[in-house]
Amino acid sequence: MSDYERIKANCLQRRELWEDPDFPAIQNSVFYYQVPPFTFEWRRAKELYGNPTFILDNCNTFDVVSGRLGDKWLLSCVGVLYLCKGLFYRVVPSEQKIDSSYAGIFRFRLWWCGQWVEVLVDDRLPTVHGQLAFMHSSHTEQLWPALLEKAYAKMHGSYEALKYGNLLDGLADLTGGITESMILSEFGEAHALSSLMKASSIVTACRLLQSITHNLTTIESGMNYRVYAIEKVDSKEGPLHLVRLGKPPASGDSQLSHLVLDQAKWALIPEHERDRLASYNKGFWMLFSDFKDTFTRLEMVHLDAESSKAETSLSDKLKWQEANFSLRIYSMKPLKMTVLDCAPQMLKAALIKAPASVELSSFAQYESQFLQLADEHKTINAFELQELLERCLPNDYIKSCATIETCRQIVLSMEKDGTGRITLSDFKDLICSLKHWQIVFREHAPEKMGVLRAERLRDALREVGFVVPERALALLVLKYMRKDGMLRFGDFVSAVVLLHRAFMVEDGLDVLTLKNPSTE
Repeated sequence: MSDYERIKANCLQRRELWEDPDFPAIQNSVFYYQVPPFTFEWRRAKELYGNPTFILDNCNTFDVVSGRLGDKWLLSCVGVLYLCKGLFYRVVPSEQKIDSSYAGIFRFRLWWCGQWVEVLVDDRLPTVHGQLAFMHSSHTEQLWPALLEKAYAKMHGSYEALKYGNLLDGLADLTGGITESMILSEFGEAHALSSLMKASSIVTACRLLQSITHNLTTIESGMNYRVYAIEKVDSKEGPLHLVRLGKPPASGDSQLSHLVLDQAKWALIPEHERDRLASYNKGFWMLFSDFKDTFTRLEMVHLDAESSKAETSLSDKLKWQEANFSLRIYSMKPLKMTVLDCAPQMLKAALIKAPASVELSSFAQYESQFLQLADEHKTINAFELQELLERCLPNDYIKSCATIETCRQIVLSMEKDGTGRITLSDFKDLICSLKHWQIVFREHAPEKMGVLRAERLRDALREVGFVVPERALALLVLKYMRKDGMLRFGDFVSAVVLLHRAFMVEDGLDVLTLKNPSTE
């Protein structure tokens, strides 16, 4: 008996609805870092709808919306999955009902750490002013979209953690495949796409929100369209390459070929070919040249033979490079193999000297605040620095660096006489450094969301001025990474200041290489 069956049987026997102890209906399950200006109210299915259903049978329309606080990348990802019904029903088991056997528990399957994992959730969903706050059905009373997002949020720790995701990660988690992204402007001729379509891959095309590359108003920015096929057809003006693609149809949608394919071009195609092309009941046709002009990226997920079994649209495709391999190395002399790594280096000073222009009125606001807190020698300690940063920094995003631990590291890095205090000149240097670090942080933050992925920390630190060995980087990640696998700006500043001090003090390099100075 599975956990799902056991929990459901126990709840039915006790005549109670399940409450998930691992993902409780509390604020931290939604936002654990940000504090929204409202309170979430959690409601069950029968408190939301008069006649709720988990999923409608034989429903081909897609009425899912991201909601007030949801994420469009996840909506697009679920839309792609919905077009691949075999893969969809592997993730969303359709036999679940809201009937006499309803116990408030539902199950989904997600690809997690190299295997399919069954994720259980209760049906308490976060609402704001009585409306579902995240992904949900807009015209029907289906629960699967909202509950699928809840299962995905549970795997990542909170709904807030999903704000830092992207479609490629989502497709991998929902299909078990390997994802790839290509810039369409760098794509080759039509035969390159034709070759790609021969494999067991789900190929999608998207246009970035800010991109305006074509006058086709029927194409929605920010959504991924599945590419079904590419064909070469004869016309009165010579061969034409046509691409068939589509998105999940919403209520009232009509995806006819002539809506996207230019009427003049359509008329050039022989009638029997037009009839054949129009006979397909999925998607619409457009010229390959228009396709390249309209969309900006190809985003795809490659499925191996086992993963693609469930999807009938891939049954006639060539199956994907999964195999075991061995690496054998021969040498004439004994070898001592080590991880290819780099020695710790400080390429440039992380703390920037304030230019002379800072003496002007641009720094006056900081100077007056500094002098209010300073002693008779016009210096401040770590506690006063923390208060000063709280006063001067413009928002919570930047103020996250104003912790007492970070302020102590800053003072220890900048003070010169062992007093544990810094001067106004030091503070000016700090403000200039913070502005520079903020620019670096934003450049490496994904989609400029204000957080830094742990795997991008190495490159960000290098741009500030540090080359960090692998083991030391791992320790930095363990020290500063949050629950969602991200670093905030304050974490980044703390890491930079810690490294600066490590390079400045005696035996600092030993700290970075994880050596014990006393043993050498």
